[in-house]
Amino acid sequence: MGRLFGTNGIRWRYGSESPDLARLASALASIYDELIVVRDARAGTGVLWRSFTSLLSSAGVEVYDGGLATTPALQFACRDMGIPGISITASHNPPEYVGLKLISREGPEAPRSEEERVEEAYEEARPPTGPRRRILKIPVADTYLWGTTEDLGLDLKIIVDASNGAASQIMGRGLSLSGLRVMGVFCSPGPRPCRGLDPANDELSDIRRLVVIHSAYAGAATDGDGDRLILVDDRGSVVRGDRILALLALRILGKGDKIVVSSVSSSIVDWVAERTEARVIRTRVGAPAVIEELRRSGARLGGEDNGGIVFGERPWRDSLYALLRLIKVLDGERLTDALSELPSIFSAETKIRVRDRIRAMEKISDTLKGEWVVDAYAVEIRGNRCLVRPSGTENVLRLYAEGKTPEEARLTLDIFTKMITKIIENKAYLKQK
Repeated sequence: MGRLFGTNGIRWRYGSESPDLARLASALASIYDELIVVRDARAGTGVLWRSFTSLLSSAGVEVYDGGLATTPALQFACRDMGIPGISITASHNPPEYVGLKLISREGPEAPRSEEERVEEAYEEARPPTGPRRRILKIPVADTYLWGTTEDLGLDLKIIVDASNGAASQIMGRGLSLSGLRVMGVFCSPGPRPCRGLDPANDELSDIRRLVVIHSAYAGAATDGDGDRLILVDDRGSVVRGDRILALLALRILGKGDKIVVSSVSSSIVDWVAERTEARVIRTRVGAPAVIEELRRSGARLGGEDNGGIVFGERPWRDSLYALLRLIKVLDGERLTDALSELPSIFSAETKIRVRDRIRAMEKISDTLKGEWVVDAYAVEIRGNRCLVRPSGTENVLRLYAEGKTPEEARLTLDIFTKMITKIIENKAYLKQK
């Protein structure tokens, strides 16, 4: 049986070959009696949303239609109502993609075992088991905001950049309901974003300029479905996900607390853990793995460098909730002052295409002196940590390097990339001593 779900849901290019949606609806109907469904704002999602909710209803699923909403808003609704859900989104992928995320009734994304049940039913092409059911509209976004916001008692201006995605209205409303002043840029939900949908890989030039011009406390940028957060400080500098997570950890964690990160997450969390007497748990790359370990271990905090931040009390990625928690713990302290407490550890990354990623990793680990960190191989270059790991879906190696400045991180990455390329091309490359 072919795998239907990827690392984070089902995704495909709109207008190209897609899963058999009628068959998928029947497969879901054989497992679930009811589902909450929301969508993002990208081109193609509206058509997919209308057709797929109708197919689910025809297959015998009671559909609760939450309309345009972020994936975190859906996850809150799933836990609140005790009903699983589907977010029709391709998240941070380019705008020509569409997709589906399956959400468990507890709130986090469905575990792999649940996805396998759907894949098995899809493969068997099970026919619909019941009569057509209703499609009922419910206020997913409003319920989420009611359960997420509180008056913080702070007079701060926040500039929001949602790239015209699902968070365009929710983010601004949530901040306003929390007593903050809000200015939005690219916050008109629509089929075309005004920048890349992944803020972790964007320069964010517009919001950086506006934060400085308007003397704002901070800028907040989200991805297509609102579960990743990247910040801009009051000086207009981009604050990547690893530093946001580290700052939260520094202010929230205490002795004996746990924080879960991926194998390739920045070593800045190790510095924080040593200072707070907390424990770092590293797991394989991907939000599902981080969340699964966070729930299993009872960790208070978790996340990845891409801006996906998870809290023990709300075990899914949520950009608005993470931003409100950070603003609350800082209690008006300037973001630049708070960030100055962190060490200067910056990261850079790239990728190399290979013929066989598994054999390439074997050659690298046999050649370079280092150690395995879950699913990545770590080495040290000029005192800086470097890692390489195989992609989970394609013949690609992903390379990561750290440095005391962004420039040093990029230089170290360049050296590491040349080293890895040479190893792959030359079997006689000797193991470092």
